[in-house]
Amino acid sequence: MIKIPKLQGGIKMNYMVELKSGKWNVYSPKIDMYVMENVTDDEVKVALAMDMEYEIKLEIIKLFMTFPHGFLTMDGRMIVHKEAVEEYEAWRHETHQRIGFQQEYHSLIDEKLNEMLT
Repeated sequence: MIKIPKLQGGIKMNYMVELKSGKWNVYSPKIDMYVMENVTDDEVKVALAMDMEYEIKLEIIKLFMTFPHGFLTMDGRMIVHKEAVEEYEAWRHETHQRIGFQQEYHSLIDEKLNEMLT
């Protein structure tokens, strides 16, 4: 198996892949199972791009839910927003429980992002 390395820009792929007879199998240690089997390069690329899209959406939701936590003030002090971070982490944990059901998982993230944007 080939471990997909961390990409520039801080996005990390946590998958393992294997090539068999010109087709790819993609394994996710997060859920301890294959998420794609016997697929083409293009199918893997689309799936990985979608995974990256939702990781970015999670980062945006985290920013919205925890801002201004982690930012520095002009005098160099870090702003701490403990309750906001705990609220985000609770939401993230609850949402992560659905990761094995990709459509539902993505829907929960999309709903939260839409809620934050409106």
